[in-house]
Amino acid sequence: MKCNACDENNPPGTNNCLYCLEPLPEADEARAEKALGGMIMLGLFVVALGYLGWWGWGWWQLESERREAQEQGLTEYVVHQICFGEESPIRDNDFRRRGYHYEEMRSTRRGLISGGDGVRHCYRRELGPAETIVDLPGKGELLRVFH
Repeated sequence: MKCNACDENNPPGTNNCLYCLEPLPEADEARAEKALGGMIMLGLFVVALGYLGWWGWGWWQLESERREAQEQGLTEYVVHQICFGEESPIRDNDFRRRGYHYEEMRSTRRGLISGGDGVRHCYRRELGPAETIVDLPGKGELLRVFH
């Protein structure tokens, strides 16, 4: 590798010129690539650590809610809820026949596609105590309720 400062040739693998101790240009490029890779790895680590903290906070909130309800002598029940954007009499009859209760809710999402305050048509059914549930429905969302 040739030094830009003193025009001397240096053996391969050296970072600084052996004569004037200036950094060699090839070594600077390698350092920049390593630094970029290190910054990317550090960024991924920070994102993973943030996600782990967010998940831990949610888990802690759920467990403290469950513990508080058990101290009050309440039982945890699972409620299945499925929501639709438009009303359908056929779907309404089908869900009511299967034991669901209709509930009209206001959507609070603010997105480009889902857009503003719309009415959501939701059907809810209590599946039973959380300890006894074996089969879970495939669609919709599960909610925790304490009675």
